[in-house]
Amino acid sequence: MRNTLTLAAILLLAGNLSGCAIQHRIADNYVSFLQTHPSSNPLPKTNAVVAYDLTESTRNHHYEFRSVLVGYAHVWIVEIAKMLDDTLASKDVQQAFGKLTRSADLKNADIAVKFDLKRYEFTDYSAQMTMNITATRAGREIVNRDYIGVGTPQGAKFALGPILTGPLLVREAFQLSTQSALDTILAAFVADLQKVPG
Repeated sequence: MRNTLTLAAILLLAGNLSGCAIQHRIADNYVSFLQTHPSSNPLPKTNAVVAYDLTESTRNHHYEFRSVLVGYAHVWIVEIAKMLDDTLASKDVQQAFGKLTRSADLKNADIAVKFDLKRYEFTDYSAQMTMNITATRAGREIVNRDYIGVGTPQGAKFALGPILTGPLLVREAFQLSTQSALDTILAAFVADLQKVPG
């Protein structure tokens, strides 16, 4: 029995140290995740009609995370542009605005909004991000602020994931924590829009 356990440990270590990476793209099923995991904190509401776009660096964002706890051969890839687009298209967020659409041409928008991701990290099993959001109306800047979102810690899912469901629970941990960080940022942004005189 001891030899079997030793062999299993050696194989696990060899797999973790090998160059073969098992990639998990967190955004791949994020739309269905949002449908089954509505936000626990509804956003404040605004009647603003908003068109938005992402900066080039945000569109090209790519973050990789490995953890010895779940096996170092696993690479968790976060691409915030797709997750942000899916979040903004979700029922929870759409209901918070008079209208919210993505557009590459913001010139004719009532309120034009630009999202610029400054930082995304998964630290202490929590998504942590800084997002600069600017909003302009008729060429005049009405909001320009760096918003900070810290997602709900998901250490338990990292500890239990390899035992219970493997990568599925760990993927959900990334999604839940990133969702809550984005919700914090969007709630603060909508609250700032509410303060802008009509």
